[in-house]
Amino acid sequence: MIHKTFKRITGVACALILGTVTPISHVGVIKPHAADSSYLANGSFEKSIWEDNAWSLSCDWNYVSESRQMQDDYLTIPDGQYMQKFWINQNARSTQYVCLTQKVNYLPAGTYLLSGKTMGDPKIETNFYTQDAKGETVATGGWNKWSKFTMEFTLTEARSNYEIGICLAGGASTTVAVDQVSLVKIQEAVPVTSDINVTKVTGMNSDFIKGVDISSYISEIDSGVIFKGWNGEKLSQQGFFDLLKEAGVNYARIRVWNNPYNANGAGYGGGNNDVKKAVTLGKLATNAGMKVLIDFHYSDFWADPGKQSAPKAWRNYSVSQKANAITDWTTETLRTLINSGVNVAMVQVGNETNNGMCGETAIDNKCRLYSAGCKAVRSVAKSLNKNIWIAIHYTNPETSGRYTSYAAYLKQYNVDYDVFATSYYPFWHGTLNNLTNVLSSVANTYHKKVMVAEVSYAYTLEDGDGHENTVTKKDVSSLSYPATVQGQANVVRDVMQAVADVGTAGLGVFYWEPAWIPVGVYQKNASNAASVLASNKQKWQTYGSGWASSYAGEYESDAASWYGGSSWDNQAMFDFTGKPLASLNVFRLAGSGAVAPKLVDSIEDELTVTGELGKNITLPQSIRVAYNNGTAEYKTVAWNSQELQSAIAKGLGNYIIHGTASANGTAYSIICNLSIIRPNLLANPGFESGSSNWSISGNGVSVQKEASNVRNGEACLKFWDDKNMTFQATQTVRGLTSGYYEFSGYLQGGDAGNNSRFVLFADSNGQHYEEASKVSSWQEWENPCVKRIYVGKDGTVTVGVSVLAVANAWGSFDDFYLCKVGDVAVSAPSPSPIASKTPAVSPTPVVSNAPSPSPAPIASKAPAISPSPAVSKAPSVSGAAPKVTVTSNLQGNTVLQNYSVTGNGKGSIDLSKIKIRFHYTKNDSKKLLVACDSAGAQLSKAPWYQDLTSCVSGSCASDYVEIGCNKELDLANGTAQMTIRIYQEDWSGFSGFAAGKTEVYYDGELVEVI
Repeated sequence: MIHKTFKRITGVACALILGTVTPISHVGVIKPHAADSSYLANGSFEKSIWEDNAWSLSCDWNYVSESRQMQDDYLTIPDGQYMQKFWINQNARSTQYVCLTQKVNYLPAGTYLLSGKTMGDPKIETNFYTQDAKGETVATGGWNKWSKFTMEFTLTEARSNYEIGICLAGGASTTVAVDQVSLVKIQEAVPVTSDINVTKVTGMNSDFIKGVDISSYISEIDSGVIFKGWNGEKLSQQGFFDLLKEAGVNYARIRVWNNPYNANGAGYGGGNNDVKKAVTLGKLATNAGMKVLIDFHYSDFWADPGKQSAPKAWRNYSVSQKANAITDWTTETLRTLINSGVNVAMVQVGNETNNGMCGETAIDNKCRLYSAGCKAVRSVAKSLNKNIWIAIHYTNPETSGRYTSYAAYLKQYNVDYDVFATSYYPFWHGTLNNLTNVLSSVANTYHKKVMVAEVSYAYTLEDGDGHENTVTKKDVSSLSYPATVQGQANVVRDVMQAVADVGTAGLGVFYWEPAWIPVGVYQKNASNAASVLASNKQKWQTYGSGWASSYAGEYESDAASWYGGSSWDNQAMFDFTGKPLASLNVFRLAGSGAVAPKLVDSIEDELTVTGELGKNITLPQSIRVAYNNGTAEYKTVAWNSQELQSAIAKGLGNYIIHGTASANGTAYSIICNLSIIRPNLLANPGFESGSSNWSISGNGVSVQKEASNVRNGEACLKFWDDKNMTFQATQTVRGLTSGYYEFSGYLQGGDAGNNSRFVLFADSNGQHYEEASKVSSWQEWENPCVKRIYVGKDGTVTVGVSVLAVANAWGSFDDFYLCKVGDVAVSAPSPSPIASKTPAVSPTPVVSNAPSPSPAPIASKAPAISPSPAVSKAPSVSGAAPKVTVTSNLQGNTVLQNYSVTGNGKGSIDLSKIKIRFHYTKNDSKKLLVACDSAGAQLSKAPWYQDLTSCVSGSCASDYVEIGCNKELDLANGTAQMTIRIYQEDWSGFSGFAAGKTEVYYDGELVEVI
């Protein structure tokens, strides 16, 4: 099992795969049209291919039939009256390929663009190819849902009888269609020489937005940050904006908060972006020749999908009052900016408003507030005779149907806006093809302009200021872009292309915070690390140059415990010392393209290999080296054989094996993290073979191949549902030798709240074992382990995972592991089993099922309630009586208790006669509620285990909670366990809560005090 920590980059070219085909005998030879028209004939199929000799057709006629179809009420033809259609019949046993080819008599040297429209029902794949190369494949699905497919190629010399082709691929019972095919020569500038490679963006008009968000710049300058020019010279404030303009930036985006300060004037951080700062930034941008986008958050601090708090002054306003306040404040602020000389050309009414705006979450209320802001912008623009675009901003374009829904309700409520804007971060928001498709759908259906309001990417994985980064290796490991300067430039270029591919409705792209660099450069192992970090913290607090100051905690709770610096410094377009990166020039070079000297851009310099004890262990013979020109090759690694043989001889454990590889004349150090483990006794432990060998039941769970959620390989057991989830996945292993075993696995995810349960369990020899776990965030893998599982003479164990999770919780399981750790003892063990396989869940709603670009607070460990030691103060009981142990923990607004009840060995114990009273004190009179999350009894004879969850309940008096079970059950030789949750009726936190004694009553008599 090999895991490479640096994701391999995949190229777009691949071999053209064709099924069995029978070619038509005629092949057309076409003369070129005029220089500005298509070199292809019959590209819109207005003539039958049987009457016109332009196209040659190849397919397997046993399964394919051909026809042309006219436009009708249910079909829109992209060009002319006809489209070319094929039908793959229901008997096709494999994917069928239909190939249309055409030869062009003469093509002069130059760069060419092939383009066309395709659709398929239910779904197909389409690509262009030439006699030299293959273009990217486009997938489409649905009747009358046309997708554009293109291919660009360059001929360095003139070519005769040059063949181009179209490959259409679909399965049985599929309709395949193509139309509006053309080949044109692109009359563009020759690529310039640069420090980065940039593939020219096609279809980009002269006023395409190439913008940056520079909202934190003034706070950076106030903190003492120095920005430099290309030669290392110090830049003035105006010089900095002039540099951006020279690099091709034509638009500046500036966020505006209402009042980002506390009552004493201390700023909340994140740039302290009030109106005054917006004026300063806006004038600098205007003087540099840029247009300005004003991003109104309608909040006093960050607004995003996870939080949309109203300004402090508006918190108690009704919706009508908020609408009036938005109109007045927008009007006043815009007039201030424009009268100060700021060239405001666009206004955002709200920021990432998926789940609310200004404290309102209902759709009708949100639209009412949108309209209030739009009305103000229209009024100011008209009164000052200015043209100002109005944008509505959302995020999470990767979610199917989301943007169609948003655009529909904006139309339903008559929101008067011009631009549908989205955030797009490649490590969170899906593919670029999907981005183009969802933006095209909004543009074509609702006739709106579209743009990307935020994008960014890491140029390094290092931390520059002592405050952890938002984007780390785990975020970029599944992408084809390395965390390098070239990788950063490639992301920006490709996002620009994705927007340009929408057509004339695609306005452009804004890069988010390219100048948010460290205040002071922090190096973790440097001798001055502590003093640099202390200085940074002081400046973050004083000047607001970090993402939040401690003062923000009064406004947003996440800032109360996790305030600090820039989590974005490794995604800036300036290095940690303030010097511009070559990637900044991507805005200028996108129109012409650029070539750079060939250099190593990234290398797989760290590998992870897992080997099983007693089996042959080998390390990869080569590693992949990627170059800045998009090419890659594999280079041989020379491993330290002595280190490897020593590790194998030592056996179980983790080892580092060193190696070297050479590329482009330079030797690179390579390391391999080798883990030698006991043999895994599970079949298909990582779901690479689908659900084989596993029994999976319940809702919200399935095996999926999804790179962003796997730990190793290509597949995982993924879960998500918009309803509460209850599911299990189990595997039974037989033929084992008696002894002790361990079962473990990995899980990750989020939005599970406090009321979800994730449990790994094992059932063997009449015993039930389990280990509870949790999910914290994306790609933060937990590794629970169930230990000391005893397998008896039958050699059988069933292992698995049992989950109850709240709606919209999400995540995945991967890499389960079962191994033997010890031989059988003289007598079988008697472990204390856990009560329940499937604990109950009382869900609480969650806002979002995807990570937010904004930093998340680090959870603090809940303090434990320390009850009095177990001291028996009760009357002596000579007969049978229960023995109770208890653990309690205060976790936020909930007390979680675990009770274990056994007999004292003196006779039968009826569980239904036991009452447990937990005494407490607290400072308020709010009503307490009691819930049993799980309960069960392990018995010494069949049925061995009984689930008691529904039988246990509790009631609350003024100073104690009483817990009991209505099930008559003899615990003379058994153990009952109960997990109890105590919380206040309104789910608020406890005030002055303290645990007191716990009393145990049996048949009405006090028998124990804990």
